[in-house]
Amino acid sequence: MIFGKTNLPTFAMDWQTYNPIFGTTNNPWDLTRTPGGSSGGPAAAVAAGMTALDMGSDLSGSLRQPAHTTGVFTLKPSFGVVPGRGHIPGPPGTLSNTDMAVLGPIGRTADDLDLALDVLAGPDEWSATAWQLRLPPARGRSLSEYRVGVWLDDSTCPVDSEVLGVLEAAVTQLASAGARIDIAARPVDLADSNALFVNLLMAAVSPGTPDWNQTNERRQQLRARWQAFFRSFDVLLTPVSPVAAIAHDHTGDVFSRTITVNGSARPYVEQGVWTGLAGVAYLPAAVAPFGRTTGGLPVGVQVIAPYLEDRTAIDVARHIERHLGGFVAPPTARSGCR
Repeated sequence: MIFGKTNLPTFAMDWQTYNPIFGTTNNPWDLTRTPGGSSGGPAAAVAAGMTALDMGSDLSGSLRQPAHTTGVFTLKPSFGVVPGRGHIPGPPGTLSNTDMAVLGPIGRTADDLDLALDVLAGPDEWSATAWQLRLPPARGRSLSEYRVGVWLDDSTCPVDSEVLGVLEAAVTQLASAGARIDIAARPVDLADSNALFVNLLMAAVSPGTPDWNQTNERRQQLRARWQAFFRSFDVLLTPVSPVAAIAHDHTGDVFSRTITVNGSARPYVEQGVWTGLAGVAYLPAAVAPFGRTTGGLPVGVQVIAPYLEDRTAIDVARHIERHLGGFVAPPTARSGCR
């Protein structure tokens, strides 16, 4: 049963959540900061205890970045697993799905994601006559059975030391709990992957590009490299964003704003670089709470799994929850959020 709707940025195209009609959504961990975007309203509502489960969409981190900034769980499903009919934008009545865009759940536990995926996944109206979905089970049962690649920083998109320190400490805890960790695992080049993602993103939100076929072939080559990587590893852990929740900033647009990373200004759009790794290759990616900064802001980790192995991403998030503590209610829960 749907009992309410939550806020999002204009056209669902920002890593903050505000618009001229419904105003600004605050982060329940710090009301002066954003809960992220574009699905910032759902993430804030789940974190604040307004609802146990919510829905959002994700093209450039719109589920994963808000989960990271508010300390909750989410799943960006494999592309095509959850029907996208009726999602806005595009315009009402649109029948086609936007490339790379997916719908997914936001909850307070990994089990919430598992349950929601059972409800959401399946064929769309076009395919329902013959198409059936049977997602494979998780690759492992215990944490020690998982081969975990870890990639926490890169010169292409540096991670702020506050966030990086939380990620490194949590990975150390996972290793102590039995996870087989490899910190040198690199399936692709981050700069090359991001350049391809940006090209496809621009095509997805515009009428199209004349070199679509060549760009899509580059995507298929990238997917093949990921497929080869997942023969040796079960998941890859990465940052979600270079920074924790940022202060509200409604000046200019996403191309003129900046974020501060290790004391230096970096492009605002770099909040979408790490999430683009999974998006461009159609891969499932869960986000689980990984700890908090010295200032008390949540930090999430992105768990990227093989294509159509969404259950593996969720299960590793479940093990992270068990060993690191999972969701913690923010101090301002139920106050000041939309």
